[in-house]
Amino acid sequence: MSKKSRVVIINDHPIRDLGGNTLVAKELARQGVEVFIVPMAFQAREVFALAPDMVLINYIRNNNKNFIKKMIKVGIKVSLLDTEGGFFGDLTKYKLVLCKDRDILDNIEKIYVWGNKMFKYWQEGLGVARDKLFL
Repeated sequence: MSKKSRVVIINDHPIRDLGGNTLVAKELARQGVEVFIVPMAFQAREVFALAPDMVLINYIRNNNKNFIKKMIKVGIKVSLLDTEGGFFGDLTKYKLVLCKDRDILDNIEKIYVWGNKMFKYWQEGLGVARDKLFL
């Protein structure tokens, strides 16, 4: 019997994000993945207790870069399911908080973004490989 893949989806803002995260979780579950939706406030404790194969984080910022590095170090794959980037008209403030650490950007599995503006910024502004980016 093969082991089911385990995925954690980090939920930052319940009102804004829970509906969409639930739809993603439902689709993954339909495909045979064991899915956990974890509140961002408890991510550091719960992710390492659950020991998933993959974590879908809600953003890559300076305030969570150490958490991301720890996951990568212990072999947990990390992908970005961006919940906020699509709402930025002017990217000036977004660019200030976004983590630009090459170790993280080079080791992230997939990046799912909102809109062509964000797609272009991740590819051209941050140099993320095209095959990792999904609109």
